[in-house]
Amino acid sequence: MKFTNLKTEGKLKRELKNLGEEVCKFTAYILPRRIAYFVMIRIIAEGTTGIYSNTLVPEVPAMEILKRWEKGKR
Repeated sequence: MKFTNLKTEGKLKRELKNLGEEVCKFTAYILPRRIAYFVMIRIIAEGTTGIYSNTLVPEVPAMEILKRWEKGKR
């Protein structure tokens, strides 16, 4: 499929990206609590180990841990 209108192509890419985010959000909401609990433990562990090993868990805001998680993504 060839796009001739760049605005249409850009809009389609944005829509597909948004669809992917919506699928991820939906999946997160339907996860059982037990799995979500262990996912959160993994995120906190990732945000307080390695180069952040000098960080105490209770002192780090949740948004900072999320930034660290995003920064370290593969």
